[in-house]
Amino acid sequence: MLISSQRAVFKRETLFKNVSLVVAKLTQLDLPATITAIYAFGGVLRDKERLHDVDAICLYSQTPEQQQRWERFRENFSTVGFHRKRRPIDELWDLLEPVYQQRVPLAKAIQDEKFSQALVSRGVEPQWVACFSWTDILHNPLTFFFPYVERVLERMLLGGTKGLSFIFVPHDQGKLYFSKLNSVLAWSPEKPDIVANLLGRTLEEKRELLTRELDMFCSLICELKTQYEEIKVSLRQAPVNLNFEALEQFHTEITHTAEESYPELLAKCEQARSELRRFNEEIGVLGTIKSVLPNITGPREGPILANPSEELAWLTLQCQPKYEVKEKKIREILRTLALPEDQVKSIKNRGSKTEYELISHMVWKRQQYLN
Repeated sequence: MLISSQRAVFKRETLFKNVSLVVAKLTQLDLPATITAIYAFGGVLRDKERLHDVDAICLYSQTPEQQQRWERFRENFSTVGFHRKRRPIDELWDLLEPVYQQRVPLAKAIQDEKFSQALVSRGVEPQWVACFSWTDILHNPLTFFFPYVERVLERMLLGGTKGLSFIFVPHDQGKLYFSKLNSVLAWSPEKPDIVANLLGRTLEEKRELLTRELDMFCSLICELKTQYEEIKVSLRQAPVNLNFEALEQFHTEITHTAEESYPELLAKCEQARSELRRFNEEIGVLGTIKSVLPNITGPREGPILANPSEELAWLTLQCQPKYEVKEKKIREILRTLALPEDQVKSIKNRGSKTEYELISHMVWKRQQYLN
C-alpha cells in the first residue's frame, strides 16, 4: 500500500554514498549471513535527482558455519526453544532481569563488557542481541519471541544510515521478488561499482525498464479501480449523498505506446504513481466511511443529534488511520464528496492522539455550561 507521509528528501548522490557505507559494513561486521547482491528498484532507476529513499532487495545466504552459529543463537535467545519444554529467555533471566528493571536498552547494555561476556558464555552473540528491544522479547504481539536473520541484518547494516529502504531476502527466493519488481543490480562482489551499475545503463535499457514500470503501474491501477468501483456501489445506498463524480474528475486515464520518448515515459511513470497514491487514499477513506455508516444509520442516543452528513465526516476523521492517509488529504476527499469536514474541529493534545469534535456539539456543550 502507498502511504501518504511527509518524509525527508535526499540528493541521489547522498543516497548512493549511504549505500556505499552499507557495502563497506559487509566486511567490517560479524553478520549472521552473507549479502550476495543488492538490486535497486523504484525511483532511483527513473533518473530522479532527489528521492525519499533508495528501495532495494538484498539477497543473502548462509555458509554452514554461519547457519550453525545462527541456530545456536536462536536456540538460546528466544522465548520458545526447538525443544518445546525449554524456555531459553527464562534461563537467561538472571542475567537479563537487572538490565530490564533499569530500563536499559539492550543495544546499550551490551556495551558493558561483563554483560557481553556473560551472553557469549551462554551461546548468545551480543551484537545480534542489540538488534532487538525489550518489547520484541517480552511484549511481542505474537505472544512469543523468535529472532530472525532479516531483523539482525537490517539493524546492523542500516542502523544510523538514512534514506535506505532495503528488503532482505534469502538468495534462493530472489526470483520471486524480481518477478514482481523491476530491479537492476546495484552491487555484487563481481560488480561493486554502484554508480556505474545504476547510472551507466544505456538509453534502451532505461526505456525497457520504464515500459515494464508503466505496465506494472497500469495493472495496479486497474486492480484499484475495481476495488474503488466495488466500494462505490456499496455506498450508493448510504443515507448521505456522496459526490463520486467530483472525486473522479481528479483521475486521468494513462496509456503509453512504443513510440513515446524517454522523457514522455518518465512523465507518465510519475503520473501513474500519483494515480496509485490517489486511488489508495480514496479507497482508504471510502472504506472508513463504509465502516462507520452503521453508527449513523442505527438507533441514536444523546441529548442532540447531528446532521448525518456532519456526523459521517466527524466519524471518518476520528476513525481513519492517519498513517494511511494524512488529515489534510482526508479533509480534501471528504470536501470533494460534499461532506462538511469544515464542521469538524481538530483538537490536538500534546503527547496524545488528535481528537475530533463537531462544532455543533461544542456549541451545545457551551450553552449547557452557561445555563
